[in-house]
Formats: sequence, structure tokens, C-alpha cells
Amino acid sequence: VDPSEFIRSAVNNVFREVLVAALLAVGVLFLFIGNLKNVVTAAIEIPLSIVLAFILMRLTGINLNLISLGGLALSAGMNVDASVVVMENIFRKFENVTAPQDYGTRFRLICEAVNEVKFPVIASTMASLVVFVPLALTSGLTNALLGDLALAVVFSHSFSAVVALILVPTVRLHLLNVGSQSKSHSPMESIFVRIENAYVKGLDFFLNSTVSKRISYSCVALALVSLGYFVIPRLPKEIIGRPDTDWIDLFVNTQGNTLVKQMESQTEEIEARLMEKFGDKIQYTFVQTENPNGSDIMVRLKDKSQMNPVWHEMEKYFTNTPQLTYSVSPWNPSELSIPDPPDFRLSIRGGTTDDRTLVGQEVFDLLNEKRAFTHLTSKPNLEHNENVVVRPHMEQWPYLLREKARLLPSDLADISRVATVGKTIGYLPNEGQKLPVFIQYSEGLVTSVEDLASFPVGVHGKLVPMKTLADVELKKALPDIFSVDMKELVRVEGKMSDEDKAEGPVRTLQAQKLMDDWKKTHPMPSGVSINNEDAKIEMNEALSQLEEAVGLSVLLIFLTMVLQFGDIMSALFVLVAVPLGFIGVLSSLFIFRSTLSLNSVLGVILLNGIAVANSIILVDFLKKLVDGGTAPRAAALKAARIRLRPILMTSTTTALGMLPIALGLGEGGRILQPLGIAVVGGLGFSMLTTLFLVPTLQVGYLEWKSKKSKIDFHFSGNRKNLPREMEL
Repeated sequence: VDPSEFIRSAVNNVFREVLVAALLAVGVLFLFIGNLKNVVTAAIEIPLSIVLAFILMRLTGINLNLISLGGLALSAGMNVDASVVVMENIFRKFENVTAPQDYGTRFRLICEAVNEVKFPVIASTMASLVVFVPLALTSGLTNALLGDLALAVVFSHSFSAVVALILVPTVRLHLLNVGSQSKSHSPMESIFVRIENAYVKGLDFFLNSTVSKRISYSCVALALVSLGYFVIPRLPKEIIGRPDTDWIDLFVNTQGNTLVKQMESQTEEIEARLMEKFGDKIQYTFVQTENPNGSDIMVRLKDKSQMNPVWHEMEKYFTNTPQLTYSVSPWNPSELSIPDPPDFRLSIRGGTTDDRTLVGQEVFDLLNEKRAFTHLTSKPNLEHNENVVVRPHMEQWPYLLREKARLLPSDLADISRVATVGKTIGYLPNEGQKLPVFIQYSEGLVTSVEDLASFPVGVHGKLVPMKTLADVELKKALPDIFSVDMKELVRVEGKMSDEDKAEGPVRTLQAQKLMDDWKKTHPMPSGVSINNEDAKIEMNEALSQLEEAVGLSVLLIFLTMVLQFGDIMSALFVLVAVPLGFIGVLSSLFIFRSTLSLNSVLGVILLNGIAVANSIILVDFLKKLVDGGTAPRAAALKAARIRLRPILMTSTTTALGMLPIALGLGEGGRILQPLGIAVVGGLGFSMLTTLFLVPTLQVGYLEWKSKKSKIDFHFSGNRKNLPREMEL
């Protein structure tokens, strides 16, 4: 087992994701801009911001891992946004200038273009970065797992704004000839023009249709309530996704063995069953016998793509019995040790050990009978109540040794196993395969303790009953002791298989109701209590921290926008993109059967900063037009036409840049996949709805404000003090 093999593969895969994200972003730029030189000028921001981020990562002690590199992959699509806005505005400045320009004229035009958009570029960058401030206030798992990613995004995206405002216009000024300063035509120019015309026409209709506005506002409110009430409780939860692997761990547990050799024999039988059923899919196995009652069978598959079907089939094939319990799960030798809590946990406290064991057994049997969960376990094990005890007459062994009898006390355990359940004693090679050699007496020969006590044992050429060498009796096993914080208890836990993980929350509610009904009809022994516990307390605490971080990030965005705009209402219009993003995130996680995890909630935080960038571009330009004397509706239509293309460019490059992460391909892909799904789905829905709702709300407010100011002027003035012309 070579962990470095997995680490190298996973890290290389993330490097490929960064490269693919950058190439997709550059491809989108080419479709919109249509000139390779212009594309390169904007795309230079991606490698520069990443290289500069590496320097800060080195200075702050962040190493290269799946999380930090994932942050750079996420920011690859984001980083080009600022350059796109700057470049698009430079193109707009030069597109109507046909006469040759000298250096001074080009310098002035570029400075004017940069000056017009520096505010939205700085504001959107700050909004994208300020959302990560709350993560510094988190602790435990949240900070440990997401800290490197947040810092990588902050470092890379911060430099992208610097590159966009300084380097990109400098390149335009010095390196490109005068003729290339004019806006080049996209290969899809006619399509984009039709899209712009359709959008402006649709927005004009939306602005003038009261019914459409009311329906849209109602649908948004209904979607938020419905998703929050019905979808969030049903999303499966996990702390963080696990990296892909071709290893499966089959853990075997029993009770009552006293010798490692006994466990080895049982494990050999289980391994033989495993190879018989799945041998054509297995490359090799690695077996560890950890103690007399536990062992691991590590299975390496020939084809990693077969992981899920083989894993789920093994779970169904190796079902728990009164003698053996199994646990089947993927295993990656390089992954973090991340808690994997059950879906349901019940603790039985107080009373005597026997009372707790009795109640625990009844509860276990009830849940098992109702098939409440795919896997049901107990701590301690409640399944084994009686043991066959073989106690050798040790005083006879000195005599047997003198007689050169080749029999040891431990051999009596093997003889007992052969007489009852049987034992694998070796393997027979046959056509390249190993066939197990299994020895067992005829079924039904030994059916009771008395039969085993009378079982013939060969000693120095003679047959004697086992009871002459040992006492054989059936003895009630003492219950095992399990304690938490030095307090003894019995714990019953239920868990759904990975295939049915989405049913976990519903099954947990059903099991809790089942136990509540059962307790009403079953009085507890004195001092015994049954308590439903939060099985996912560590996960829920981490998610709770991130929920607070989401709220705080929205507040920080709002305060940042108030400082930037100097206007509370403009800041509120910008924030409209946030609830619209929530709708997209929850819908995407539900549709693509993803999970509510630290990464998906981090995706919400990241989306808050990204989604408001579109709002900032619209709100800022519309506000400037109105301040310049343009009527609100005319300003909205003009802003929509001029700013649609940069909005489409920035949103598309960001979404496609994160697409490799959302697909979750390759080693380590599943770790960040929920984050990618959240951002891509949330950004797509937010962009489409923001283009209509934000201008409509802003126009409605500006028109109401204009009417109110006219009414206030008409009624509040003292006519006697007004000049004759104003009074008229």
C-alpha cells in the first residue's frame, strides 16, 4: 500500500482542474471578444494571480493539498471577471473612435475607461473576499478543513483585481497597436446582438407588466419557503466528501474467541466467500487479524469505476448474523481521518448492567424487526448471551508431555470448531487459483454441549472423550462494559448505506417516533432511561458555525456596499442576488443528489460574494445614468443593453471555471464536488433572475422616490415666501 500514489494522483488531478478551468474561461472570452490578442490580454490575469497567490501561500505556511489547490481551481474562473469588465469598457471607449490616436489620446481614453469601472471592480472584488472573514472566527473541523481553501481564494482573487486595474490597461496601452484598440467582433456577434435585443425587449415588458412582477415576486418567496421547509431537512449531511479510491475495507467482528488463531480461521473462510463471489473484480487482498475477535480484509479492485456497485453489493452480501458483524466501506490510505457519524443514536443509561443490556436488546430487536436502518449496531455487542466454555484440565498436561502426546490445550479450541462450524485448514492450487480446504464433521453430529463433551479426541494413539481433558459447559456470557466520560451505558446506532444515504433524515424521524411509542407501553427498570442523542453533533456544530458565517457574510457585504455606494437602498438592491442564489444552490444540490456539507455551505458563502458582482454592475451603471438626468426606465434599458455582455462573460467564465469541480472527476474529485455544484447552480439561477428583478426593483424605487419628492415639494412649501415664477 503506497499512500503517495494516491496523493500524487489527487494533486495532479486538481492541477488539471485548474488548467481546464482556465482553458474554459479563455474559450468563453474568445467567443465573446473574438480576437486572440485581446483574449490573451484578459486571460493573463489567471496565471499571474495564481503565481502571486503561491508566493503568499509560501509566506503563510500553506502547503499544496487538495483543499488549497481546490481553492485555486475555484478562483481560476473568478479571477478573469475583473479583467473582462475592464477590457469590455476599454473596447466600448474605442469602438466609436475611427481616427488614428496618438499616445496621449490612447492614454486618456484608457484612463477614462478604467476610471468608469474601477468602482464596480473594487466593490465586486471586496464583496467576493469579505465573505471569507467569518471563516476566521470558526473553530474545530470547520477551520481545519476550510481554512487553506479560503486563504487560497483570498490570495488569488485579491491579486486579480490588482492585475485587472493596473497590468491589463498597461498592456493595452503599450503592447498592442492602435488599430487593435477598437473592439473586435465576436464570431458569435449576431447571436449576441439578438440576445441583447431579446433581453432588452423582455425587460421592457417586465418593467411595464404589473402582473408579471407580482407573479415573479410571489414565486421567489414561495421557492425560498418551500426549499427551506421541504428540501433542506431531506438533504443528506456529511462533513466533507471523501476522495475516490479502489480500496474497500471489510471489517469482521465476532465475540467469544480467546485465540487469534480462531479469528484467523474465520477470516480465511470469509475471504474464501469473498473471492468466490467477487474474485473477477479483485486485484488482490490484504488481511489483518487484529485480535481474537476482529480482523480486516482489505480489497483492492481491478477497476476503480467499479467501486460503488461492488461496495453496495458487498454490503448486501455480508449481512450481520448473531455470530458475526460486518462493516464495509471504501478506504483511501491518504485521506484525512474525518468523522463518519451514524444517522441515529440511542443511549440507555442508569440502572444495573443487566438492566441496561436487557433494555438495549429489546430496543435493538425492535429496530431490527422494523428494518429501520440498513446497518444496526450496538455498543457493547448485545447479540451474544451464552458461550461454550472449554476449560482444559491443566494438571494432566505434564503427564501428556511426558508421554510425548502432541496435543496442546489450544488445540481443543480448533477441535471444537471442526466439530461444530468447521475450519479452513489450507488451500489447494488448481489452475492458477487457490481452492480452500475446509474440514467439518457431518452436520447434526454435535448439537449440544453434551455432544461436544463426548466428542472423541486422539491422544497418543487412543481416543478419549473431550470431557476427560477439559470441562465443557454452556455459560452465560458476562455483558461487556461500554462507557463514555467514565459513565457506563448501552448505545444503539443506526446508519443507512451510502446508496440510501438520502433516506437517513426520514428514517431517523421514523425511528424516533417508533421509540417514543414503544416507551409508552414498556415501563423501564428502576433508574434506567432511554435518550435520543444527536448522532451528528460534531457535524451539526460545524454546519451551525457555517450558517452563522453565511449570515455574517451577507451582513459584511451589505456594509461594504453601503460604504461603496453611500446609499442603503442601492446596497439592498445588490443583495437581491443573495436569496436568488440560495434558490439555485438548494435546487442544484437536490437535483444532483449532492450533500449538505462543509463544502456546500462554503459554496453558499463563496456564491454570496460572486453573485452580487452582477448586481453591482447593473445597480452602479443605472444609478449613474439616473444621476446624469436619464429617466429610470430608459436608464434601466440602456444599462441592460450595455452591461449584459460583461455580465454574461463574467458569469459564464466563473461557472465554466468551476465546472470541473462540480463534475467531481478523478482522484479527490468528490471532496469539493458539493461546493462546485452549489456555486455553478446558484450562480446560473442568480444571474438569470438578477437581470430582470434587480433593475425592476431599482426602477420602482427610483420612480416612487421621484413621485414622493414632487409631492413633498408641492405641499410643504410656504407660498408667500416663493418667487412669483416658482409659485406659478
